[in-house]
Order: sequence, then C-alpha cells, then structure tokens
Amino acid sequence: MELIWGQPVTALDVWLGRLQGVMLVQDSATVTHLVVKRGLGRGRLYVIPVESIKKCVSEAIYTEMPLEEALQQPTLRRLDNEQFIVALTHNTRVYTADGKKLRLRGLRVSGGRRSTGWLVVSTRMSKRRFLLPFDEVTEIATGKLTLAMGSSGLRALPAYRRDSDIEADLWERISTAFALRQGDLAGINVTVDEGAVAIRGNVESPNVVQSLRDAARDVRGATGLLLDVASDADLELEVAAALAQHTRGNGGPLRVSSQLGRVELLGHLPGEDECALLVRVANAVPGVRGVELASL
Repeated sequence: MELIWGQPVTALDVWLGRLQGVMLVQDSATVTHLVVKRGLGRGRLYVIPVESIKKCVSEAIYTEMPLEEALQQPTLRRLDNEQFIVALTHNTRVYTADGKKLRLRGLRVSGGRRSTGWLVVSTRMSKRRFLLPFDEVTEIATGKLTLAMGSSGLRALPAYRRDSDIEADLWERISTAFALRQGDLAGINVTVDEGAVAIRGNVESPNVVQSLRDAARDVRGATGLLLDVASDADLELEVAAALAQHTRGNGGPLRVSSQLGRVELLGHLPGEDECALLVRVANAVPGVRGVELASL
C-alpha cells in the first residue's frame, strides 16, 4: 500500500481531504492512522484509523467511514502526545548518518500487517524521489528520522515512481517491442504493486517472453519482476508430452496446437470417457487456458 503525501482521501466516496502524513507505533513501525488535511490554508488535520481504508491506489485513498464520522475523529494535536505513537508528516525531515537532510514524501506499507517497508524521500535540491529501506532508520521521533546510511549511499537507492506511471511506461515499451505483435498483447496481463511488476498470460513465441523480460527490466522505478508467461510453442510440446505419458503410446496420434493458450487436440478421438480424461490432462498443464477436441 502506497501512502504518498498529497493523495486525495475520500469518506464513502465523498471528498474528505488530502493525505498529509501517518501515525505509527514507534517500536514496530506499524501504521495506525492517516493524517488527513481538510480545508484551505492551514486547515485541520484529522486522524483517520487505517482500518477504515477500503482501497488505496495512486489516484486516491478510499475509506468506508462516513463523512460525519470522519469529521468527529481526533485531530493530530490530540493524538501526537500519545506514548509510543509518532507522527510522520510532510514536515518530517530525514537525516543521514553524516547530517544530510532529506524530505519525507510518503511510505510504502505492507497491506496485511501495515508495517512500514520503505520511505519515499527526496533531496532538498531535487524533485526526484527515491525509495529508502525502512531498516536504515535508527531513530524515530515526531518531525525527525535518523538513518544509519550516510549520504554516499543515496546514489544507490532505486527511484520511486507511482505504480500507474510504471505500468503506463511498461505498456508503451511492450507495445513498441520489435518481437511483439498486436495478437500477443491480447494474451498478457500487466499489474504493478508497490513497484513490483507482474506479467502473466500467453504469447505465441518464446522470443516474445524474452522481449517482455527485457522491456520490464528497462522500466525506471520497477523493483521486481514476476514473469508468468507461456508461449504457444512451449505449450504444444508440454501438452504433447503430458498426453504421451498418459496414453503410454496406446492411444492414436493427436496433433496439438495452441493459440494464446487455447489448445486444440486434433486426431482420431477415442470414446467419450477417454476424451474427458485427455481434456483434463491437457488442462492440467500450466499456462493452458482451455482445451477443445477436433476429430479427423
């Protein structure tokens, strides 16, 4: 879950305000509340329980809390004095071990445990944002975080980009990749979650799988890649091998063809029960999206 300062926050799909920070438990770095600014100018900072979040995307944070209830939540000033709970906001500064000051721009938080995994930071002189592992934090206090890392280590930090920007960039690279055709694009699905890219689906050629891998590696801000893509050429071989093992050479020859994971078995078909078994065997091969029988 990405919590970036400035994200719109809604209360039951009604505008509530913009995210200005979070409250977190000092020892575990678990996020407990959102700090939401409502109103122009200084406005008011409301503290909204993180359990109320229904959906969190780069465009907005959607909560299930009615607006009237949200406006009855405590303000930041009331919770900021709670023992063991600290506020991290747009005013929080992050200091390297040798004293270089960074601006805190947001957090990446694990969805289940809501523990902080990454800080999103920027230098004072640059608008570029970077991902900083929360493990580097040695001291947490309201308004200040201290790091074990020195300023020289900042050069190796990965760039931060919104998931939607990474996905758009990746689709552009995929669409222009020399080995990809429009038919291949119809068989794949791309998702980006906290910078981690997942590409799933089916393509015609093994060369296309490599093109997808190369395109994903070139996208700035991507922190990982899961490539679960099956090519038709590989599927045809794997399905044929599975069928041969099942029949042990006793069945008639079947020609296997695949079109983006839709497999056709063509040949002199056996009885109904054996045909059903053949379909189950073929469907069990990873990457198969469906099986049809065709008789000669």
